[in-house]
Amino acid sequence: KINGINFGLVNKTAKNPLRYELNEKQNMVLFLYVNKYSNAEISEILTILGHKMSKTRVNDHLESLKFIFHVKTKEQLIEKAIALDYHLLIPRKFLKIGS
Repeated sequence: KINGINFGLVNKTAKNPLRYELNEKQNMVLFLYVNKYSNAEISEILTILGHKMSKTRVNDHLESLKFIFHVKTKEQLIEKAIALDYHLLIPRKFLKIGS
């Protein structure tokens, strides 16, 4: 603060933190779905990463995400997730040391 004026991060308006707390698998499924992967592709990717998950289970996660985000369709889920910046949240399991 210089001469009564706030500079830097103090003066910047704080952005709301992520509104909904999701578990690790929900984060992974949502991230991949928002990035236009199909249920089959999501299932395959998560299985490769050691989280054996069928296409049906992926769909179950998407249904629970629709409930959490208070939307009726998967398209609305994508729109709301992007509006709330969930597409920027890269799940930790997707990052490898040294990448």
